[in-house]
Amino acid sequence: MDHYKSDWYEEMTRKLQINGKSLRTQQAYTRAVRQLVDHYHKAPEEICEQELQDYSLFRRNTSKWAPKTLRICYSGIKFYYQILLQHDWNLFAILRTQNERRLPCVLSRPEILRIFDSCQDLPQLCLSFNRLRLRTSSSGSALYAGNRY
Repeated sequence: MDHYKSDWYEEMTRKLQINGKSLRTQQAYTRAVRQLVDHYHKAPEEICEQELQDYSLFRRNTSKWAPKTLRICYSGIKFYYQILLQHDWNLFAILRTQNERRLPCVLSRPEILRIFDSCQDLPQLCLSFNRLRLRTSSSGSALYAGNRY
């Protein structure tokens, strides 16, 4: 089955555009439904609520998808089933993902001091900075976490 020429793909893309979703959101939502279709090897309108529940558990527990990835997946599938097929399944009321707790991109002075206070010695402090991938700004007044800038 060619997913990109199927009726569901064209109709979903059309509804996403009408809804004002960005191109990247359209791609993410249609990818989520395509992955569901690939998983069950059948058209999305043939997939029942129980299969969606099983798929959700599979992606969370077996595939170990990150919460943000799951949220995009659920949103795309929910959009398809609620908007296109007009299904009001109970599953959509309970599908949730946990919020991720990540370091902010820029750490404040109190946050930097807390990191220093939690380390008992210099080698431990260096390992902490390395593990967190922290870098100082050129002025040295702030630390940046990761590579998200």
